[in-house]
Amino acid sequence: MITIEIPGRPPTYRRARSKGAIRFQDKATIADRARISAAVANVGPCPSGALEVGIVAIWPAAAERSKVRKGQPRPVIVEWRAMDPDADNVAKGVLDGLQAAGWLDEDNRVVQLTACTLTTNQHGNGATIVTVSNHLPDAASVALPLRIA
Repeated sequence: MITIEIPGRPPTYRRARSKGAIRFQDKATIADRARISAAVANVGPCPSGALEVGIVAIWPAAAERSKVRKGQPRPVIVEWRAMDPDADNVAKGVLDGLQAAGWLDEDNRVVQLTACTLTTNQHGNGATIVTVSNHLPDAASVALPLRIA
């Protein structure tokens, strides 16, 4: 299994914009792709074959309003984040960034994808943790319970 940590706010998918016949990516998308390229620079090669990808997008929690006494640890906050951008837009942004970095040749090799979004006060300015591994179950074992086979 390969683990990639992308520092900063999680990258998200944004549609390419156009001015007349010229299409362009916005500055945030370009910055997201640069952060992803830097994160995969020291990672080994992408596994071959069918892939299983897990994405955990971590946003920083809002500043705490309650006072913490000096010397006391601040309470840990970890919550599900059910607001925009959606987990599917984060997954698309990450996979597009991995392709743009040249690390992932085709995102159609991803046969199982899990993505979740969280807020926490324990991870600075946020981060995205991506795990990539070979997908081991054969298609028949998955299809049998669904009565597709």
